[in-house]
Amino acid sequence: MKIIIVVPCFNEEAVLQKNIEEILRVARNVPHDFRIVISDNNSKDGTGEIGKGLSEKFEIIDYIFVPKQGKGSAVMEAWKIYDDFDIYGFMDADLATDLSALEPALEIIEEYDIAIGSRRIKGAKVKREFYRKITSRALNFLIRHFLHSKIKDTACGFKFFNRRAIQEILSKVRDKQWTFDTELLILSERAGFKIKEIPVKWEEKKARTSRVVPLPTIMGYLKKIFELRKL
Repeated sequence: MKIIIVVPCFNEEAVLQKNIEEILRVARNVPHDFRIVISDNNSKDGTGEIGKGLSEKFEIIDYIFVPKQGKGSAVMEAWKIYDDFDIYGFMDADLATDLSALEPALEIIEEYDIAIGSRRIKGAKVKREFYRKITSRALNFLIRHFLHSKIKDTACGFKFFNRRAIQEILSKVRDKQWTFDTELLILSERAGFKIKEIPVKWEEKKARTSRVVPLPTIMGYLKKIFELRKL
């Protein structure tokens, strides 16, 4: 089974080297054919140099530069370039989701179309600031209520899709920003693809936390919910 893991990056020089090598270490212990793609989303720090260095050092690591801003752009452009894989995945560069979830996700996706990390099902372990946890739960409630979704966690940055789901749904996703994967999941669910959530260990990283501005984040999600409701 050929698997591509895209790691979208924006100014990740502080953690990129260590975390990509950790992904590589875990992937090598799983019996599949991996390609790890560092998708640099127009970083202004040393992310590009580190990414290029890793791609030169390790055969299964590639580096691409995506000038159009947005996490969705970084992930989806990489998926479109690498169009001959069986499984298409992505994970956040800060590795907030523990990589112990990788092997279970790949086992599950042999039976399901989509396997996603979830912080809101039995067995999940989450370390997060209290107010962010409450906000996240409220937004997820709105997604499930207004979009009639059965998915308990659409936002965890750890997702894998089979080729059929990507081929059918990816071109329909309009969002190129940080809520692209919520749209991708909702459209996939409506199309009848089988989605399985797996419990993950998830820890909010301080470097990441400092970038997130709560009010715009909340408003962005509310806007996305009502856009999807109209589709």
